[in-house]
Amino acid sequence: MAVVNGYIVHCITLKKKGEKPPTHAAYLRRLYIQLVALRTINFETHLNAEDLISVPIPRQQHTLVNTAEFYSSSKQHKRRQYLRKVCSAFADTKTKSFETSFFCQQCSDAFGGRVPLCLHVRRVESGNTLTCSQIWHDTWGDGKSIPPSLMKKIRFRKRKRESEEE
Repeated sequence: MAVVNGYIVHCITLKKKGEKPPTHAAYLRRLYIQLVALRTINFETHLNAEDLISVPIPRQQHTLVNTAEFYSSSKQHKRRQYLRKVCSAFADTKTKSFETSFFCQQCSDAFGGRVPLCLHVRRVESGNTLTCSQIWHDTWGDGKSIPPSLMKKIRFRKRKRESEEE
């Protein structure tokens, strides 16, 4: 399949340059000759695919920050806590989800609502080794590729407006 896709891309490139593309058989013969011409030294020079990358791709660092909102109970002054997005999405319907006071500021700004995440590995019994934050940022691409089965379980609520001082 990759060879056929390579042939299609090669033909498109040659047509854009105004050159006549080869037949599929001619393309395969040329590819075979190029592969046979490779020697052991060609494979030993680049052992890892990472070595072929000349410029690292920077990833925006998302960090969890603690909320600045507090509430007072009868005995203590506590930070406001919110349901964790990933943990609550994976939780069963009858299971109480966990709460946290930490959230990702960059994702909260992007989604228009607070994105509470944690740094604890949950659901270890089901084979999970990732934290809530790792699942959200790495596996789900900063919340842009949430699995469709879990999409309905995650809601974003806009924050209440801060009282403006006049």
